[in-house]
Amino acid sequence: MKNMICPACNHEQETGKFCGKCGTAVIETAQQEISATAEAVTPTPAQTVSGNENLEKAKNISRQYGKHALGLLKNPGQAFNLGEQHFINGITTIVLYALAFALTLYFFINKLFKTVFGEVNALFDEGPAQSLPFFELASRFFITGIIFIAIGLVTTLVLTKVIGETDSIKTFIAKFSGILIPFTAVNVVTMLLALMGFYKATIVLALVSALFVAIIVPGFYMYKTALNKNHKVDSLYWGIGTQLITMFITYLFIKSSVIETINRFREQVPFPFLDMM
Repeated sequence: MKNMICPACNHEQETGKFCGKCGTAVIETAQQEISATAEAVTPTPAQTVSGNENLEKAKNISRQYGKHALGLLKNPGQAFNLGEQHFINGITTIVLYALAFALTLYFFINKLFKTVFGEVNALFDEGPAQSLPFFELASRFFITGIIFIAIGLVTTLVLTKVIGETDSIKTFIAKFSGILIPFTAVNVVTMLLALMGFYKATIVLALVSALFVAIIVPGFYMYKTALNKNHKVDSLYWGIGTQLITMFITYLFIKSSVIETINRFREQVPFPFLDMM
């Protein structure tokens, strides 16, 4: 038999409806506490249904995006047929591209750092090198990936409006990001290679992916749009001009951001002699 606890004086007893010490009812109080606890723990039918609905929505969104990405991976040119209804898929692609880009850079730099400085530490019996701070570096790389895409995306959007393109911003983002699907897949593969320590392959694929997204894709998109518009200026010139503009903006961004990143990396590295660099 469970002990009854008086809510007034905390006296414990096994039987009786009232406290043997102060006379306060104990059975009713215990039942109320049990009932209140049960009500607090047991989810209501509405809460259960709501949770299941959210889970099903998440599954449906994932399945829809998977079909969307697989279709464009097979036929990237179909991106020009996308509309506003694919806007969310476009944003998802941009986020996935930047995330894979960030993880690739972090895994590559961190593994290289631990390999090089691990050997240095071994010479002085200082133990293995510690990993670089994940969140601080990965978040900065993620933002860098977003900026790379934004440079090409915004430049292309402005130039398409110059030649009279009437697509809404949501439609444009859906189309532009649809072309990024193959390069997002490349980034995922590159991330795995970086994690496994394939340095040369990681560098080559990462550079190719960044080059296409920041420069070549904007030029191709602009060429295709100008071709469909039959603009008086040849579509080839629009494509090349877009690439030159994005190349210049990307150069300015890299020039400033790389210096800042090196300085922050220097602050994180626990080796005084790097201050001499």
